[in-house]
Amino acid sequence: MTGCTNAQLGQNCRFLQAEFPNDEARAEVRLALQERRRTQVILKNRRMDGSAFSNFLLLEYIGAYRGFPELALGTQFVLSSEEEADLNTVPAKDGPLAQVQSAALRVRLERRRIASDSAVRLLQSWCVLNELTHEH
Repeated sequence: MTGCTNAQLGQNCRFLQAEFPNDEARAEVRLALQERRRTQVILKNRRMDGSAFSNFLLLEYIGAYRGFPELALGTQFVLSSEEEADLNTVPAKDGPLAQVQSAALRVRLERRRIASDSAVRLLQSWCVLNELTHEH
């Protein structure tokens, strides 16, 4: 997605945001983590080659499990320019084309939420199994 290499592993990803004003989205992420709740934001980022892209971040609080720090999982998806335009455009209240475009965008975003939810449930299951294994 970003073109990062092993050299960037462990670094705060904020360097990818370059000059983009993501203050509102970052504040929402911080608040969601404090409140231990799910959120979604769009962050403007740059790839290592300098090209810009929109990063659709779905963040969910996982919980605290014995032997682990409190966990949150963020899944990220690149938004196509068409998806970003659809999200930033207020569709006409009526008209079949606007309704189809809006429905198509909702389906694309919902597929990403389902993938994210699946990853969350998998991680939660692994943590619970790890706890059970260490109880006996």
